[in-house]
Amino acid sequence: MARLIVLFLLLATPLRAQEALSGRYGELVLVVRADGALEGAFVSARGEPGPNGIPPFTCAFLLSGRLSGGVAAVLASHPADPEVIAGELRVTPGGASLRFVEDPPGCANTVGTMSREPYALPRDGGANGWTGARLVTRRTALRGGPGHDRPYRGTLLGFEAVALLREEGAWAFVEIPGEGVGQRGWLPRSVLSPPPR
Repeated sequence: MARLIVLFLLLATPLRAQEALSGRYGELVLVVRADGALEGAFVSARGEPGPNGIPPFTCAFLLSGRLSGGVAAVLASHPADPEVIAGELRVTPGGASLRFVEDPPGCANTVGTMSREPYALPRDGGANGWTGARLVTRRTALRGGPGHDRPYRGTLLGFEAVALLREEGAWAFVEIPGEGVGQRGWLPRSVLSPPPR
């Protein structure tokens, strides 16, 4: 019996290690599941926000892939653009790097190239119950519960990265990653874009 427990612990350790890589890496919200499947949402913006509150230069995309040995072949896409771009994500407990076969739209104006050399992302914080990563696709109110009649907690603009905590019907409980535990609240699932498959 003791051997079975030891064997289980040895097999379970790599699974927990994969999930421990979930967190905020600079502009990237990354969720890594126990089986290595990953989701990410990346947003970087430059310039003075316009009347709609969105800066003129924005690099935003969603990632999906499968992590093995700290490396993942990934697919990236923008919710408004059907093109999918292939790339590679490397993740360590201290940071990550992204490199694509071509620069995602808008990224050259905000972060520089992501295709000629890896783009470094320092680890800024861990995940607390994150189950997925999404992009908010349009301006929407963050609510204190699942419903438009629930207390108002703030406004999210289009193309903000959020961490998914759980879904309940037409609503999603999310965290806006920040220092420590970010602000949490509810958004309609219809304003969240899932990663490419």
